[in-house]
Amino acid sequence: MDSNKTQKICNLLGLAQRAGRLVSGEDLVVEAIQKGQAKLVFLASDAASNLNKKICDKSKTYQVEVVTAFSTLGRD
Repeated sequence: MDSNKTQKICNLLGLAQRAGRLVSGEDLVVEAIQKGQAKLVFLASDAASNLNKKICDKSKTYQVEVVTAFSTLGRD
């Protein structure tokens, strides 16, 4: 993904966070998925394998899309 698209996504995530529509943290994300409040999950591409499995399994069960385009280091 090019840096322009990455910046646009980060800007939109910032807006969502300021609007109170962004959930972060493993437990809160799993809870949002189970309650049907999550529509899309961004998961770091370098997340731990157990976290990756947990989030992907929950998302599949509750039909929530998972995007793993970013890393925790901020590099694609």
